[in-house]
Amino acid sequence: MSGVLHIWVVEDEAPMRRLLTATVEREGWRATGVASGDDAAARLDTGEVCDLCLLDLHLPGALDGLGLLPRLQRRGIPVVVITGYASIDSAVVAMRAGAADYLAKPVEPEEVVVRVRRALSHHRLAEENRRLHRALDERLRFERLIGESPAMVALRRRLERLLDVETTCLITGETGTGKELVARTLHFAGGRARAPFLPLDCGVYTEELLADALFGHLPGAFTGAAGARAGLFEEAGEGTVFLDEVQNLTPAMQARFLRLLEERTVRRIGGGPEVAVRARIVAATNEDLRAAVDAGCFRADLYYRLNVVTIDLPPLRTRREDILPLARHFLAAHAQRLDRPPLALTPEVVRRLEAYDWPGNVRELANLLERATILGDVDEVAAGLEEAGAAPPTTAAAAEPLLPLAELERRAITVALARCNGNKQEAARLLGIDPTTLRRKVRRYGKGR
Repeated sequence: MSGVLHIWVVEDEAPMRRLLTATVEREGWRATGVASGDDAAARLDTGEVCDLCLLDLHLPGALDGLGLLPRLQRRGIPVVVITGYASIDSAVVAMRAGAADYLAKPVEPEEVVVRVRRALSHHRLAEENRRLHRALDERLRFERLIGESPAMVALRRRLERLLDVETTCLITGETGTGKELVARTLHFAGGRARAPFLPLDCGVYTEELLADALFGHLPGAFTGAAGARAGLFEEAGEGTVFLDEVQNLTPAMQARFLRLLEERTVRRIGGGPEVAVRARIVAATNEDLRAAVDAGCFRADLYYRLNVVTIDLPPLRTRREDILPLARHFLAAHAQRLDRPPLALTPEVVRRLEAYDWPGNVRELANLLERATILGDVDEVAAGLEEAGAAPPTTAAAAEPLLPLAELERRAITVALARCNGNKQEAARLLGIDPTTLRRKVRRYGKGR
């Protein structure tokens, strides 16, 4: 929360709504009076939010206070319930539904202010607590870069040098190699961990929706834009904006993105002042952007702006020594999350995991092991590989072509005679057979006549 606090007063009785609104405004806060739960829900649906809501439980219309309360909770808005139907039961229901505090009518303005301040203080502490826990958990993500192959050791060493570098980074790699995980590591293992990490997939939005998500808008900027909304570059503050599949940006969006990178400012759709962009920007692609530039599909100047520092993620098939450690990690993680006993990998399953080429990379491995954990059967790993078209691994002996016994015998006799310069006595001794037997076999195979 920043700037002037904005408080909704959701109350159907006009005199009480005016009293509460005046109380809020006397404290220098901004107040919005709302006459029904339906009206408040409609405001939430259009993207309007507030810092706290003073909420009457008994409201006209389809949605009463208890029905509105969960919607406010989902948006992280603390609620102080005020009702004229004071009872222990209603207080318990409201608090269980997520209300921060409870007041009974008639209310004293001074008490309203005290309760509002206390609810806001508790909310800030709870949010900070959650953020610290998330940051601590995310810091452990460095340990989730599993593997001791030379490629993974080099990757971790490179990330350590880039943690608190301000420059833009471009992460490249095939689908499923863990590009977002690396971006999160750059954010949460560094000095930006307490600020937001905001990811966005550029491939799932239309140009208009993508522009709105990134840059935000002013009221009336387009049909349906009833209120103002900040874009990701504003919301991130000093955090990180991660743009995945950046190759999908349209030419117009490439031009806007390039200007943002060059000027480090953003302007919302519909105008308004330019706002400084303080966030670190990390982009990712699973395509060759250099080739896209040569083909005229991607701006060269934007490519060079993004490509200041590149982090290239190796496909799993090039670091097979990491497959088994990754498999064990995923089995343990899935078992813990699903509250299931961890599966043990059999030697046959290990051979099949290490022999498969993993076109879907680490993501495919993780999904396959999740399926096996859910079904509680390690044989599901082999079944999943068969579905993916992986042939069972062959041993060296199985791979060796089989020859008829007679041909093997003929070759052995030929080699023995060559080594003994045609001396059948010596060749028979070398082969461990009787000279008479050798002469008979030589006649059979047409040798030495």
